[in-house]
Amino acid sequence: MQGTAVAATVVSDVLVIGGGGAALVAACAAAERGLRVTLVSKKRPGFGSCTAYAGGGFTVAIEGLSPERHRELTLETGRGLNDPDLVRVLTAEGPASLDRLARWGVGFARRKGSASVRQQAPNPMVAGMGLTLPLVERCRQLGVSLYYPFQVYRLLQKEFGGRVYGAAVVGRDGATAQFLARSTILATGGGGWLYARTDNPAGTTGDGYWLALQAGARLRDMEFVQFYPLGSAPGSGTTWFMDAQILDHARLTDGNGEEFLPELFREWGITSGREANLFARDRLSRAIVLRQRATGRVVLHLEDVPAEIRRDPELTHIARLLGGGEDDPWQPVEVLPVQHFMSGGVAIDAWGRTGVPGLFACGEVTGGVHGANRVGGNALTELAVFGLRAGEQAAEEAAATAQDPEALTAKAHAFPATADAAHTVRLALDRQVVDLGKPMDPAETPSFSVAALRQLAFELLGPVRDREGLLTALRQ
Repeated sequence: MQGTAVAATVVSDVLVIGGGGAALVAACAAAERGLRVTLVSKKRPGFGSCTAYAGGGFTVAIEGLSPERHRELTLETGRGLNDPDLVRVLTAEGPASLDRLARWGVGFARRKGSASVRQQAPNPMVAGMGLTLPLVERCRQLGVSLYYPFQVYRLLQKEFGGRVYGAAVVGRDGATAQFLARSTILATGGGGWLYARTDNPAGTTGDGYWLALQAGARLRDMEFVQFYPLGSAPGSGTTWFMDAQILDHARLTDGNGEEFLPELFREWGITSGREANLFARDRLSRAIVLRQRATGRVVLHLEDVPAEIRRDPELTHIARLLGGGEDDPWQPVEVLPVQHFMSGGVAIDAWGRTGVPGLFACGEVTGGVHGANRVGGNALTELAVFGLRAGEQAAEEAAATAQDPEALTAKAHAFPATADAAHTVRLALDRQVVDLGKPMDPAETPSFSVAALRQLAFELLGPVRDREGLLTALRQ
């Protein structure tokens, strides 16, 4: 791995932007084709990403769950707004993608319809590292060059919508550099840090959406933001959540002391908290917010949890984080949803192509696989399937590109490495990614702090939205 010291120009065949699961899978897949692959990330690859902090579970058609049933569940949960071609690929190729990752050293525990890397992780609170750390090691074995911490602030093109041939970056010391490549893969994750209440790690700021728009790519389904239902209440001092399976052991009541889930579960056609976790996170989140608004609070009764389940040290730790307290965490706690996942993103085809020549994308930065709501466990399956596909396709197109590194280096002269990155970003913002009807007056540039904007997003762009709230957010 490399630190901040880097030559002004780095040339490779395939450039991968990101450091989570999708980026690492794509980098390995491209490198296995024998090409020179560079990965650049603003955090240490394998650490600090949503993948690293994930629960480590894959929903996949194995051990008795058919691809057809997996496809049906994915489409039903996504309200039929998924891209059917992407869903077909996800469900058909999920098993083979796990086999490929297993050959790379990722260890899986498998059962009907699911697989987990949890047992391979350093500890259960970072279960996803059971996936990312073996992938980092595989990158090393394949000779992938890993650079961090660098912030990508622009994709390199001769003109808007033209071929992408790499990226311009800035380091923590303010020095800029260029990473040139025949093919570039965006795998930058989601944008959960937009919200004041999120379980995403800091730095999950939607960089890839902005980079893709600036290059001429299209975004889709950005309104579909998944919230996790049982999050710590505001003011608890932490943002964490309890797996909805706990609802099979603990009541959920509103401010009047009334249970409201049994009737809703029947209405939704589910029978357990486990099913709610997999297939109804959106409906459960909305129900909790509406009850909280109507009655003042929603309470999860952790005191109901049986003694044998309380023996689980991880659950006890989460109960403390949720607000139950150090001495006796198994107390009633207020809950409210937290932002968890972005189902929308860069529009891609089944091979991760974005429509902009030379630019590919995979993982949470993309949209279309999940539709309006994601099946629990499909996020890791998605990054495996489409990380492999994007890496292979990017490598194939890079190998077929006639331009040699010298030609790429010559192109780079239009973007000197000494450019003021911050100034470039400001100019791009002044041009506005979204046309709201008139040019932005620089004197009207919003002066909100990041904290104020994040709070505004949670209050007005949460699980329950209305026209008035959306217009207020837009004005602010």
